[in-house]
Amino acid sequence: MNDLQDGMPGQVPMTPDEFQTIRKRLDLSLHQMGVMIGLKDSPNTRKQVMQMERGEKKIMPPAARLMRAYASGYRPEDWPE
Repeated sequence: MNDLQDGMPGQVPMTPDEFQTIRKRLDLSLHQMGVMIGLKDSPNTRKQVMQMERGEKKIMPPAARLMRAYASGYRPEDWPE
């Protein structure tokens, strides 16, 4: 896979393990993490995040960028308490 396929030149794709590690370090539920990366707030949100953590669903570059920002300390106004 090249950088252009991922849509972000120079951005290293996020692995399922990295995704899960960050979510757990942030102490967010599967559902909370899904909402925070822009997934629609629905009954399937938890399942979609679980699929990303298992490598069954691709972690899109914008989601990976948000995850890395959250891991670095960024918190938006709507961050879960």
